[in-house]
Amino acid sequence: MFGGSENSITFTENLKARVMSAIKITKNEAVAKLQGSGHFFGATYQKKNGEVTKIIGRFGVSKFVKGTGSSSPKVWTVWDTSRERYTSLIPDNIIDITYQGETFELL
Repeated sequence: MFGGSENSITFTENLKARVMSAIKITKNEAVAKLQGSGHFFGATYQKKNGEVTKIIGRFGVSKFVKGTGSSSPKVWTVWDTSRERYTSLIPDNIIDITYQGETFELL
């Protein structure tokens, strides 16, 4: 994914350093801040298969909704701008969130 083990080590070290300097907030505080603003945010999270990935997303996008169902309250459903689709994030798997130039770690 990152072109070699040396790049993976650098990515992992940078990720650990960024998380250590992050502002710590609860999941509820993060949802309130992100849903209330409607602004874009970045998130680094670990997928179910263990892969770490990043998204740039936004809450509150309803333009592309096709069904009438609702998602589980245990997941965050956001519009992923880079993939142009809805993505469900499990809050426990989110490593950090970047919003308005600040990095937040979920407690």
